[in-house]
Amino acid sequence: MFGSKFVSLCCLFFTFIGAGCSSGLVVQEIPNTASVGDEISNLERDRNEAFHQQLNILAPKNFRATDEYLGKAKDLNRDGKKSTDILSAVATGKAYLKLANQKASLSKPVVESVLKSREAALRAEAPLYAASSFDSAESDLVESVESIEDGGVEHGSEKAPELQRRYLSIEIEAMRQKRLGPAQAIISKAIDEGAKDLAPKTLAWAEQMMSESSLYINAHHDDVKAVTRSGVDMTAAADRLLMLTREAKAARDKTPEDLAAELEQERNRMAELDKKAEEERLKLEQRVGEKESEVEQKEAELSQKNTVLESFELDKKLNARFESARGQFKKNEAEVYKDGGKLLIRMKGLTFPAGTAEIQSESFNLLGKLKSVLHDFGDSKVTIEGHTDAIGSKDVNEKLSAERARAVERYLVSNQLVSEDKVSSLGYGDVRPLASNKTKLGRAQNRRVDIIIEP
Repeated sequence: MFGSKFVSLCCLFFTFIGAGCSSGLVVQEIPNTASVGDEISNLERDRNEAFHQQLNILAPKNFRATDEYLGKAKDLNRDGKKSTDILSAVATGKAYLKLANQKASLSKPVVESVLKSREAALRAEAPLYAASSFDSAESDLVESVESIEDGGVEHGSEKAPELQRRYLSIEIEAMRQKRLGPAQAIISKAIDEGAKDLAPKTLAWAEQMMSESSLYINAHHDDVKAVTRSGVDMTAAADRLLMLTREAKAARDKTPEDLAAELEQERNRMAELDKKAEEERLKLEQRVGEKESEVEQKEAELSQKNTVLESFELDKKLNARFESARGQFKKNEAEVYKDGGKLLIRMKGLTFPAGTAEIQSESFNLLGKLKSVLHDFGDSKVTIEGHTDAIGSKDVNEKLSAERARAVERYLVSNQLVSEDKVSSLGYGDVRPLASNKTKLGRAQNRRVDIIIEP
């Protein structure tokens, strides 16, 4: 008793001292008999899962608080402190993580498009090639999301379009720096070595090509192959500028004959370089193509696994609902079957006076048991089927079965067990018997109402 109260007091202490009464924070105490190691491991596992779901971005304040109390719990455990102190830190960390999930559900719809642009910038290695711009955007993103955490959804919504545009600009900036940066460095070196005087035409050509390549990347930043090829071509052009600058500088002291011979040699060398450059470009394109194929294969495998997992989860939920539905009825009241993804409830205990479609008062309790089942299946389509035995004409039986099905439909709607737009009824007469109509028992089985629920 005392230990449980102490854990509660410690939770309150850590909550107020460590975070200062965060709005919506509810610390649920952990029994002092719980395993300290297991509780820390569980919190760390949940924290890592939250990180993969980007809660560190979607709810940064509460995620940081989670890390703070997880670290506190680890430190206390390492130092051999009281289990009540450790469990109180874990409980507070769990409370902050729960709050982070709640806040993330608010911020995610607001910044989802921003996060997609951010992912594209990360793929372009923006933290390496556009560090300053990326860090600035990250800071503004955190500030915007923190304002949503504090209740400022409107402020976050206003900032989202601007942040999305900034991350797109940062992606392009990183691509230009990665693909064209080496070539720009070579051009700058050529200028330092006298390219303006020694190779002005080639310099102008290289600078024009750099401008065009930059514009090309702006327009085709989502085409990895094209951007890569543009960078390779630009680097080759810059290398040529530097080479011609150095050759022109060396040619000042040579005779025309020497220059002609070297020009011939240089032409041959350039042809070989062009050949090698083309070979390298083709190899690079092949490697990029292979990587893209690998990515597509991985994405297909992941999609297939997700489909299997979703199917498994749906089956699991349906099985749980099926077991719950079956538990609602006694054997003489109804039989519950699973028909693929549908649920069939055969209302054995629902009977009508011969030749009528009037529901008897003794059947009200049985029909009322459908309330829990229909609630479990939520917004599902409900079909009510009426069936008769083979006594009488087919027209009469079909009409009677339809009237009985409609009577059940009206009862369910009028008692608010199902909405009118989600339910329908139809009668099959005697065309779908379950047993032989030659025996009294068989005819009794064939006179029935089936309720089919389709999630």
